Amino acid sequence: MWNIPYEGRLKALGLHSLATRRIFADLCMCYKIVNGLISTNLADLFIIKADCVTRGHNFKLQALRFSKDITKYNFVNRSIRNWNLLPARVVHVQSLCAFKKQLYSLSCDEIDKFSHIY
Repeated sequence: MWNIPYEGRLKALGLHSLATRRIFADLCMCYKIVNGLISTNLADLFIIKADCVTRGHNFKLQALRFSKDITKYNFVNRSIRNWNLLPARVVHVQSLCAFKKQLYSLSCDEIDKFSHIY
């Protein structure tokens, strides 16, 4: 398949791009943190915005304020926007396995909303 362009190989093999797979890995980590599957203090990373329940899901995250520009591309800043864009049907599942299935079942239009900063 060396003579087929990257997008064509992905389509032929039924795969997402590397950038999209990295975003999905970040979102899986967010799911683990929000649902307590990883022993970390949620307050050290995110703030759950309780006042934002009119659109999307009720687990919207807000980043803490950082004073240095070096944090611009860290895990927290690069994953919060994508997490907040997820539909409620994906965020409110009961297990990590179900979350991954819902994540990979998103349509191309929904995936295109994510920011690819890698």
